[in-house]
Amino acid sequence: MKIRTRSRTIRLMASILIAGSGSAIAVAGLSQNAFAQSITCASASACQINGGSTGVINTYYSGSTVTTTSTTSTITMHLDPSALNASTPVSPGDTILILQNQGGTYSTAANSSSYGTLSNLTAGTYEFATVATVSVAGSVTTVTTTAPLTDTFSASAQQSSSSAATASSISDFQVVRVPTYIGDAELTSNLTALPWNGSDGGIFALSVTGQLNLNGHTINVSGDGFRGGIGYALSGGVEPVPASGSSDTGYAYPGSDNANGQKGEGVVGTPNQNAIPSTSYVDGYATGDFGRGAPGNAGGGGTDPDGHSNDENTGGGGGGNGGSGGQGGFSWDTGLNEGGLGGSSLTPSSHDLFLGGGGGAGTVNNSEPKFAGSGGNGGGIIVLTVGGLTGTGSLSANGSNGVASPNNDGGGGGGAGGTIYVQTDGTCSPLSSGAVTVSAIGGNGGTTWATESLLPAAASSSARGRPNLNGNAHGPGGGGGGGVLLTNVLTGLQSTLAGGSAGTTTNGNLNGQTLPSGTSYQNQNYGATAGSTGLLSSIGPNGDESGSCAPPPTTQPSTPVTQPSTPVTQPSTPVTQPSTPVTQPSTPVTQPSTPVTTAPAVHLASSQSSSVTVPLTHTGEPWAGTTWWYLVAGLAFTGSVLVFPKRKQSAHTSEQR
Repeated sequence: MKIRTRSRTIRLMASILIAGSGSAIAVAGLSQNAFAQSITCASASACQINGGSTGVINTYYSGSTVTTTSTTSTITMHLDPSALNASTPVSPGDTILILQNQGGTYSTAANSSSYGTLSNLTAGTYEFATVATVSVAGSVTTVTTTAPLTDTFSASAQQSSSSAATASSISDFQVVRVPTYIGDAELTSNLTALPWNGSDGGIFALSVTGQLNLNGHTINVSGDGFRGGIGYALSGGVEPVPASGSSDTGYAYPGSDNANGQKGEGVVGTPNQNAIPSTSYVDGYATGDFGRGAPGNAGGGGTDPDGHSNDENTGGGGGGNGGSGGQGGFSWDTGLNEGGLGGSSLTPSSHDLFLGGGGGAGTVNNSEPKFAGSGGNGGGIIVLTVGGLTGTGSLSANGSNGVASPNNDGGGGGGAGGTIYVQTDGTCSPLSSGAVTVSAIGGNGGTTWATESLLPAAASSSARGRPNLNGNAHGPGGGGGGGVLLTNVLTGLQSTLAGGSAGTTTNGNLNGQTLPSGTSYQNQNYGATAGSTGLLSSIGPNGDESGSCAPPPTTQPSTPVTQPSTPVTQPSTPVTQPSTPVTQPSTPVTQPSTPVTTAPAVHLASSQSSSVTVPLTHTGEPWAGTTWWYLVAGLAFTGSVLVFPKRKQSAHTSEQR
């Protein structure tokens, strides 16, 4: 489960800042000149969105620092050098997406089942902003935003080995330029994202203020998320030989041990994939990159029961996202339950975006094709904020399958499905049934030695002399967990968020032979399990977490109320009605042409009147002194009225009224 320990103000894509103004307006209400770098579509036709030969329309930067003041934020970042996206650098007026890719705290107890448990998670935080200024100095690009960011984004160095019970993970964020179209638009080619490379990529983001017509095309970021563990062929020999009758059962091992399967990549870290395991290998995860423990949503690598020889070949665990990953399969000769554990499920809100977790690798020791037994990559992220969605097409963020071991080694775990966010500027904006398909499916676990029957055994015993009870059965990979769909389009989207299937081992054909006594072989999955189903979450039309896209219900009166034809002017001060009705005189009272100020709550009969002479030499108002108030009270009691004169400029005359 995802855990947060801080609250934060949310800025959604539905509200984008106009450059230089610092105010926010809804996307659907933007004027044509709201964005200096937006594309204004002619009212008579839709803009055409074409990704060219690569299908990539976003530009990606790896973030370095964010400094925020009361009026703005300054972001330093590095442009991704890939030729896929460097043609459109960020400019003033552009909309950008800032995403915290990785970050959090997790358990690093290497020999405990609690390994990898999250205690805090900062990854997934995202925010949209408008660029005010841009400066470039060498490889560093610095931008300021038109308003301060409301969230915290940070980058820190790769983890190093540690024996601490908990560790703060690697922390990094990226900045993505988001093309913005004012008016209607349509796709004229299939689109995708730059694959995640360890620092940026994996995200497709697009904003259209009008209707977006998919026009029969696809937006596909399958396999563009966190990367799977690599299936290194390792011979073991560094770990001590386990005592007779015991096995290596740890959850994390360093690469210098030259054994076990590598963990996948996820929200709390990246294993070292730039070096072959050896005595000089530097681990990316604290306490080690190898073994069955699953750090966060990354799948665990297989733990080999005999790390000294690394020949018992368990499967890797599947990655997680909306659903958790499945477990890798049993060891070859002994049938021990030491396959990689599945990555944990995360619980996103409408303002969390996660790449799918990578699957863990199975243990490999034989001559296999390159990367056999590797884990599958997770799915990427799609973010669409549009006025409406029309046409037919598909949105895909599936995890990749774990890599098979065609010979006799462990299979890789499947990558988890990614995250798809679709928000329209309307009330549900239903589509025609089946017009748009959405999938964020977990990848399948890798198979092992699929061409072999279970018996006869490939060898009579393991290198450690254990009797081979299970023939050619090796540990398949676990399935990846399903992804996440966050949307207010509840009608017409055909979504599939299933977990990936568990891998299989051999062809399951016993050829009429009987299993040896004591065997633990049960079925073709040989202990590998499927990933669990992902998460569909309903959001409001403005991207909030209300879970509803319908307007609030209004209770109508059963009998219509007739409104008066002439508006009634209400008194500024409420009038207290007497409990007994007051009888009005039959003869109307003639009002004087000059308004008369009367004391409140005094009722006069038509025949009663009185007057008083007031000296105009009084320097203050008559009602300023106590004596005057006594006089007013007395007159009121007798039914008389006190009338004050109009003041003249001369202070030496008097006038009777």
